[in-house]
Amino acid sequence: MVFLICLNERIIFADIIPIFSRTNTVGRCQHTDWDACEMFRLQELNEARQRAAQMEKTMRWWSECTASWREKWNTVRNERNRAREEGQSLRTALAEANAEIDRLQNAKREVDTELARMKAHMHTILKERISNGDLSEQSMSPETLRLTLDEQCEARPEHMHVATNTDHTVGTFTILNLRKVETRCNELQREMQMAEAKCDELEASRNATKEEIEELKKYQEQNLANGSLQKHAKAIEAIKSQRDEALNEVQTLKMEKEFLMQQLKMLKNTVELGESEPSKRN
Repeated sequence: MVFLICLNERIIFADIIPIFSRTNTVGRCQHTDWDACEMFRLQELNEARQRAAQMEKTMRWWSECTASWREKWNTVRNERNRAREEGQSLRTALAEANAEIDRLQNAKREVDTELARMKAHMHTILKERISNGDLSEQSMSPETLRLTLDEQCEARPEHMHVATNTDHTVGTFTILNLRKVETRCNELQREMQMAEAKCDELEASRNATKEEIEELKKYQEQNLANGSLQKHAKAIEAIKSQRDEALNEVQTLKMEKEFLMQQLKMLKNTVELGESEPSKRN
């Protein structure tokens, strides 16, 4: 019966040898040398345990490396997303600045049109006064004419007073109209200056925004040129592949360990049977 069990063991080992090459010496065990065979099995079991412990250390190390690379990748990705958001906000600010500049330019054109209309109205009033005899072209000095027909509407009110001998009421009404027109011209000039200052400010803001966008583009191109993201991605893929290989090897070692434990149990049972048969014969 012992011989048949050993023979069965050899048959079992012969079937398993192609799978686990480290058990190719099992066939040398004989039924007369159970202690040596058991020591050999224990030695192989210890080696399998050592390999499993080493693989666990390797897996732990690879896990730490993967976590480190994942943290670095998250940092780079957050920086990229933040740069994209900043670029988007700057583009929005640039569009708003352009719209504000267009609006102020339209307002400036309207102010210029209103100013031209007011000047034409002033010239019309002066011509009417001259034609009505309130002012004579012969008695009007060049200095008075220059101040009256000032293109920039900067003549002071005291230069607008002219003596009226024929109709005092009409002259007073005309002077009041001229003062109103002058005041309106001054207001329009101030508004135009404010609009020009606002345009200059928005233009400077737009230029600064363009410079920031160019810097962001250069930074993004530099990152793409360096290939840092691609390197991180390749490194992560390599780590994943190595981790999969390590997992496969650990799984193989676990299967080998289970097989060795089964063989050890079979050997112990065989030894117990061998010891019980001589006692029965006696």
